[in-house]
Amino acid sequence: MSEREKAINLLNNLPDNKIVFVIAYLQGLSDGLEEDPDDWDLDMIKTAREENDGTVVSIDDLAAELGVSL
Repeated sequence: MSEREKAINLLNNLPDNKIVFVIAYLQGLSDGLEEDPDDWDLDMIKTAREENDGTVVSIDDLAAELGVSL
């Protein structure tokens, strides 16, 4: 079974009240594919690449750093 067939099978088994969420998600995916990044996007990508040193922070450490409790 292809991925498309799996998706169609899942859609066919969803109740109508859940389909609206799938449609909104798919529209968001397809909208993003039609647009090239603008100057702001390119600047944000450049900044992220410059600032990303490959380290990760746990959610607990981030929460503590921001002064919030989980």
